Amino acid sequence: MGTIEVYTDASSRYHQCRRRARHPVFPSSIGIIIKENQQIIDGMALKVGYQNSNYAEFLSLYLACRHLKAQGVTQVCCYADSMNLVCMIHQRKISDKAELKKLSEKLLTLIETFEEFSVTWIPRRFNRAAHGMAAKAFRRAKAVSNQLDA
Repeated sequence: MGTIEVYTDASSRYHQCRRRARHPVFPSSIGIIIKENQQIIDGMALKVGYQNSNYAEFLSLYLACRHLKAQGVTQVCCYADSMNLVCMIHQRKISDKAELKKLSEKLLTLIETFEEFSVTWIPRRFNRAAHGMAAKAFRRAKAVSNQLDA
């Protein structure tokens, strides 16, 4: 098995909820596309409840990495259209916000277990498949709850 490519994205229903925008969180979902040799081999589309966009972006990468680790993958190249996510991973920065801090610590610890790992920012136009998976999750009836403790 060679290097696995992972494309992640998060989507929010911010625009549909902005009239009620008293809270900084909105219904969110994530999309993950996993490729090997340029062929899609796996994918995930999950509702993640009411989360801010940073949390949802980090969650998408965390769940992808956790899934790949369980499959015995050792070399991963990730692509995301969230500049914030990519910069925080590169800088090994952990958020000060309690919920995101816990998730970012788990993600950074998990990343260290791969033999090779990279994360690269890409424009949304090159991340349409993962974005489509995140949008698809909104069509599902049930949200996934507390993926961190699973």
